[in-house]
Amino acid sequence: MDVAHVYHSMILDAKVQAGLAFIQSDNENTLADQIAITEIPAPTFHEQIRGAYYKKRLEEMGLIDVHADEAGNVYGTRPGSGNGPRLMVSSHLDTVFPENTDVTVRNVDGTWYGPGLADNGRGLAVLLSLARAFRQSGIDTVGDIVFCSTV
Repeated sequence: MDVAHVYHSMILDAKVQAGLAFIQSDNENTLADQIAITEIPAPTFHEQIRGAYYKKRLEEMGLIDVHADEAGNVYGTRPGSGNGPRLMVSSHLDTVFPENTDVTVRNVDGTWYGPGLADNGRGLAVLLSLARAFRQSGIDTVGDIVFCSTV
């Protein structure tokens, strides 16, 4: 099968459609996660507190083998049927802001501001939304999906 055929078959699947609809409907939760994550300071080489929070969140998503490695990367696996390759989706934990930076997120006239909000608070929040979408829609995968936050 060529990639285009697989893509079109997949995108028409009812569970995939449900997952995509869920992601759209989950934006408020994703934004709340983005704010919560962003407000945990995580300057480079000091991501431990954010990493521990993210580990807890992956456990809450029902992922298995949730752990942090010696470097501080955090992993959790959504098992597939065991008959396919593993896929890793990742986002980074650290920000470029030095320690003692005020990481409070604020809304000004409908626009959200905060150091690290898009670096990479959104990426980490999207991974949580993706895990929720898989769970909500009941999509079964052949391979395992490893959710990872990197340092």
